[in-house]
Amino acid sequence: MTFLSWLACAGTVRTDVVTDTTSDASDAETDTVTAPPTDPPTDSPPTDQPPTDLPPPLDRLPTAMAVVTPSTGLAPLTVHLDATGTDWGDGPSVAQWTVGATVVEGVEVDVVVLETTTVTLTVTDADGDISVAETVDVTIEPPVCASYESLPTLLGPLANLELDEASGLRASRVNPGVLWSHNDRNDLPYDGARVFALGMDAQSLGEFWLAGIEAYDFEDMELGPGPDGEDWLWVGDVGDNHFERETIEVHRFREPDVDAGGGDGGIGFIDSGVETLTMTWPGEVLNSEAILLDPQTGELFVISKNIDGLSEVFRYPMPFRPDETVVLESVGPLTVVDTDSKNITGAAISSDGSRVAVRTYTHLLLWERPVGSALGDVFSSEPCVSRLPPQSGGESIAWALDDIDLLTVAEGEGAALLQVPPQP
Repeated sequence: MTFLSWLACAGTVRTDVVTDTTSDASDAETDTVTAPPTDPPTDSPPTDQPPTDLPPPLDRLPTAMAVVTPSTGLAPLTVHLDATGTDWGDGPSVAQWTVGATVVEGVEVDVVVLETTTVTLTVTDADGDISVAETVDVTIEPPVCASYESLPTLLGPLANLELDEASGLRASRVNPGVLWSHNDRNDLPYDGARVFALGMDAQSLGEFWLAGIEAYDFEDMELGPGPDGEDWLWVGDVGDNHFERETIEVHRFREPDVDAGGGDGGIGFIDSGVETLTMTWPGEVLNSEAILLDPQTGELFVISKNIDGLSEVFRYPMPFRPDETVVLESVGPLTVVDTDSKNITGAAISSDGSRVAVRTYTHLLLWERPVGSALGDVFSSEPCVSRLPPQSGGESIAWALDDIDLLTVAEGEGAALLQVPPQP
């Protein structure tokens, strides 16, 4: 028996050994080949999977962080609410702000605050865990504005006796030293509407008839940019004592050139270029004697007149459309308090839009407008109230050219033109 046969019979042959039999037995060499590794047992866990015996991750709770700026100021106060510093725990879900009785959501939110209140931030993370920040007080400061109860300066009686129902008054910026006014009715001999130019001494500088325009009840006037960006006169035919008008109107036209030192310019005519904005009230028919033109936005406002002091402010929806009848938009109430008369008879806004004056027959209501606030929001705050000089039928109010003193004139022939400075 050969050696190989003996091994085979013994059952100990290695399958990984190969014998080269092509050579003589004396030259035979043996090559050793290593077999590839075997796969791991199928019941072993995959090596790329995390262990299953670790404890679950900890639940991270949120921590609310509220930043409220500014926290004090005059109403209406625009407040920025910021929750970006919040630790959201297991991920953000909801940031809810409670501002007085109002609830808003958002990581960063702007709100308008009208009275002293508290702000609370409540945050909820992705797992539903809740955190509440400490409340932040927002304080509305009392208005600080000048009193106009000082003695007025008499500039003079109106020299033009035909200006006997002066309902509106404005100081020109294009023609320094010139004032504009109007009656509240049609006038003869032309049975139409006109505006009057007068000096700071109440002397007549001329009158200008508006071709094709009839006055139902002219009650107030404004001065501000027209379609070309230049100063135009805006005359509000908005009165309606009998509550019977379906529409009201505001007429606007380029301000005529008048020389304050040129004496009485006589009669002039504005034959063209008068645009009429026609409006209707959004609800019941109202009466009005006051309009405002915001120099910051160019928006037109109309203020209703109510004997019980519960007036309302309306806005013309932009843009201006002289060829349409437009429904006014209600901005909000204007409640007249602490005055003998509660009838609003005129209004005026400073040239930069920062000060708003509204008058009744007896008192002045003055608002200092916060920077960046909408004009319509101003009237929701408390005004400063001053008693005006006694006047018989005083309806008009205007800012002098310096935006510090106020001007007023009553109705009647030869009525006194007054300049009212603030108290020192």
